[in-house]
Amino acid sequence: MINHFPKDPIFDPEIIVNNDLSKLSDRAARLYQHWILELCQGRTFFGLNYEWPSLQWHPNLIVPKGFYDTYVFSWGFEDWDHLWLRQFCQEHKDSQVIVISDTEFKEGYNAPPNLKCLVHHYWHVLFEEMFVYDRTPFVPSSQRQYRCSSLVNKPSYFKALATAHLMMHHRESLLMSWNTNKNQEICGSLGFLDLELPVAPKLQPLIEYYLSHLKSTTISLDDFVVDRMQFYNSDHPAYNNCIVNLSNETYSQSLIDGLPMPGPYITEKSWKPLLGGAALMPLSRMNTYKYMENFGFCFDYPWDRSFDQIPGDIDRFVSALGVIDEIFAMDMSKLSAAVAESSRHNYYHIRSQDFFNRVRQINNEHLAKFVNQY
Repeated sequence: MINHFPKDPIFDPEIIVNNDLSKLSDRAARLYQHWILELCQGRTFFGLNYEWPSLQWHPNLIVPKGFYDTYVFSWGFEDWDHLWLRQFCQEHKDSQVIVISDTEFKEGYNAPPNLKCLVHHYWHVLFEEMFVYDRTPFVPSSQRQYRCSSLVNKPSYFKALATAHLMMHHRESLLMSWNTNKNQEICGSLGFLDLELPVAPKLQPLIEYYLSHLKSTTISLDDFVVDRMQFYNSDHPAYNNCIVNLSNETYSQSLIDGLPMPGPYITEKSWKPLLGGAALMPLSRMNTYKYMENFGFCFDYPWDRSFDQIPGDIDRFVSALGVIDEIFAMDMSKLSAAVAESSRHNYYHIRSQDFFNRVRQINNEHLAKFVNQY
């Protein structure tokens, strides 16, 4: 693995007020300065890259006291802090609140009346910088040693069940890690595995395996580097020496408390297979394939992709387990041949100006529509 990436590829939180762009970092300026002031209405506060402000992990995440006509928040590195955002809108009912993110509201999301969403992607800024340092080779599928990889640093409900399924049924030609978080962090959803809740019959043996075998186990491939640029480093055998990679997205719920979540929310977990030339098997929110096809990626895989369109999280996950079984049942040479063209296309497309231009085009279309209705 390479370790010479620059620091902070995704931006730290930054604050601007009204039309003062003088303190923007170089990266934030590249992303925002040409259009962000179009969102100004009255006294305006901009909280850029406000990831999980309820945790207040960074001093710039604290919204200063005082009244603003408009509040603009952008998210990038992780999914929105939906509960915080709803509470903020309620506490500032007389202000317009705008969220800038990769994903838009879904029908039924029931957004607060003073909340609007502007869809804007930052992948071109991240990847253009990253590829200056990228050393991930393209390895044809036919030359890869492993059938599949599955990496889990921070365990969650669905990650645990997917790992249990692999350990119980598919250990051969599998490259995997599990529970390697040095800070011993886990997702809150993992606690549901300790409760006696009704689940789909296929999941009960996986829960039992987790409780009896995985709960106190660590499976490590290497030292996980806690550095945000390393998160996008695909020069790793899980991505350049495996035919297929399971994405294991943390934000894999399409419904939370009955509300359809904006999404799918794509992180490095889904980008790295494409960056490394592996086939993507998404364990994430619904419509991941469709979302990425909009950017010009291709997923002509030999398995049924309809599972990715199932709204119910449990139903989609159970269906995905069946696809994983299908992937492991295929002759490995036939599997590699079947995904070869798509994997090659995606590896080179994500490094192309066509992809960067497509991101800019989509951003401009969303911005023009938003400003016209603003």
